[in-house]
Amino acid sequence: TKKYREIIDGIKSVSNQKTEVKSIFCEICGKPMTLRKGTNGNFWGCTGFPNCRNTKPYATETTVKKSKSIEVICEQCGKPMTLRKGKNGNFWGCTGFPNCRNTKPYATETTVKKSRSTEVICNQCGKPMILRKGKNGNFWGCTGYPNCKNTKNI
Repeated sequence: TKKYREIIDGIKSVSNQKTEVKSIFCEICGKPMTLRKGTNGNFWGCTGFPNCRNTKPYATETTVKKSKSIEVICEQCGKPMTLRKGKNGNFWGCTGFPNCRNTKPYATETTVKKSRSTEVICNQCGKPMILRKGKNGNFWGCTGYPNCKNTKNI
């Protein structure tokens, strides 16, 4: 157990090491920022912690490539919106959160294809029909569902 303790202490000392970068300074207190490891990845943290809790995202080449070049502006506050992940998929969230809680759905090619109105019209209610997937294959389903349950084979 003594060797086990030495190994664990060695791992803890390596994980607790901080790398200071003199070129990045905190905007709030002016102290240098250090690279920290968090549950959501690396970030810059102020060395004045716990008095100063300022943090910055750690941008690498891969995170810059992942960021979208599309500029989406919030209608409520005018700040830019950023791409976020939620339990129901991606969405645009305002960078002014928590003061501004505006969100927009993230439209991908598949969602745009689904939302397009088609030339196929429902015989029963007159609403457009969209392409749906079922256990027996694709079919046309009425957009008036659940009031209208009309379907057509492709």
